[in-house]
Amino acid sequence: MPDSDLPIRQDGDFLLLSYADCVLKGITPEDLCDMLANYLEGRFDSHLIVTLEDVDFLSSAALGTLLKVRNGLERGGGVLCLAHPTRKIKELLRITALEKKFMIRETVDVARADLPSRKK
Repeated sequence: MPDSDLPIRQDGDFLLLSYADCVLKGITPEDLCDMLANYLEGRFDSHLIVTLEDVDFLSSAALGTLLKVRNGLERGGGVLCLAHPTRKIKELLRITALEKKFMIRETVDVARADLPSRKK
């Protein structure tokens, strides 16, 4: 699947990705990991906000993908923030103890406000 199918866009200082749009496009967690790695190549200092609105389930593969992307961004000075988690996703992250691994915010606006600006 080409990277152009990745539902990601520049939103000011941030990159914004809708996980629900990935699912609707049939992008598997494995493909998403590869596509994000290609997309972020050379820009691992980016701040990526992944919206989880309308997402009620994340497989272990999807959680692994989010962790890999988070780790890559963190090594490069960037941040991965999860926004709009549903009640079920919040519970999943709590049960798996992953809520401590991710920056999680209720809305994209709150995520934008809490992430440091990339402007120098």
